[in-house]
Amino acid sequence: MDTLNKLLNLGLNQKEAATYLAALELGPASISQLAARAKIKRPSVYHYLTALISKGLVYQTAAGKRKQYATHEPNQLLSIVEQNRQNLVSILPELTALHHASPKQPKVMFYEGKDSLIKIYNEIFSTTYNLYAVFSPAKYFKLFSHSDNAAFLAKLKSSGGKLFNLVEQDDNAKEILKPGYRKGISQDKFLPVSVKLAVDFLITKKRVALVSLNNQTATIIENEDTASAMMEIFKLIWSSIK
Repeated sequence: MDTLNKLLNLGLNQKEAATYLAALELGPASISQLAARAKIKRPSVYHYLTALISKGLVYQTAAGKRKQYATHEPNQLLSIVEQNRQNLVSILPELTALHHASPKQPKVMFYEGKDSLIKIYNEIFSTTYNLYAVFSPAKYFKLFSHSDNAAFLAKLKSSGGKLFNLVEQDDNAKEILKPGYRKGISQDKFLPVSVKLAVDFLITKKRVALVSLNNQTATIIENEDTASAMMEIFKLIWSSIK
């Protein structure tokens, strides 16, 4: 059964694969013998043999006046793989054009665990554009170290982007944000004391990340319209804070 399933992955349908395996097992055989072995009706086997012959896997021979069918060396299967690859390569430009022309639906992705969050932050901070964040230093630095934060900001700086933060206030927030590695790359404005954040936001040109640092989970929305709307809301809040 496992071999049959693998043949299906090569592009044979189930009846073609069953007929091919029967021909391999029997050696040169008649249609009746193949039909019995493959448990397929005799008229149908002829149809599947014709398909296998066209794919170069089976050939017709004779024993006296009787037609028989036998398989070529199994390495002929490699030619199917190569042909499928060539067919895919030939239509890639057309598929790519259709992909770019079609209306884009937002892509929503979910991640869990600190390692996944580090990967997300590395990707988002590698932007050449401005990065807008709404975050809680207290929650952030419970999960990430200053070394982690310095590495994220170094990626942003080397890419040519800048970071704008709307920051949740608490007694230690200003002290936490003092390290020199943040200077020249990060600008901060503090939210009103009454504003408390359960989820942090990261907004780039094409993506919005909603990060629960307490639960170490993230939801990424990849859509320019969504990112643009969130960016405008951020800028409105930013401009209202003196």
